[in-house]
Amino acid sequence: MKNIVMAFGFLLVAILVAASIASIETDSSKEQMLTENVRTALYQTMKECSEDTTWLGVYNKYAGEEMEVREGFTKEDEILVLRFKENLKALMNTTDDIKVRILAADQKDGLFSVEVEQTYSNWGVRRKTTTKETVIRNDM
Repeated sequence: MKNIVMAFGFLLVAILVAASIASIETDSSKEQMLTENVRTALYQTMKECSEDTTWLGVYNKYAGEEMEVREGFTKEDEILVLRFKENLKALMNTTDDIKVRILAADQKDGLFSVEVEQTYSNWGVRRKTTTKETVIRNDM
């Protein structure tokens, strides 16, 4: 009987250790994936918006739309933000909750800074990971 209780105890500890390692690995991979995808979407957006022919196509796509322009932003900056969100959505293959906060956007001067928060469930616990990324176009 004593051996059965000890075996059950060891099995329980092994399961807890495996679950802890899996949880830590999931958190780490979510954070890394978010950072890589945000960085890629930023570079992709800035590249699209710095090439004259591509920017003309992007601008014309949104030119006829009514859009709310935030204080301190131009219509071009808002288009930059919309394009970033589209690029990020295409890269993020997830159903997790993603919130994007624009810290700075200036299409003309080539500055774009964002903070992205991803909320996900890991073993039934809601968790958040956040990344801040900034791109400055240096071809000025």
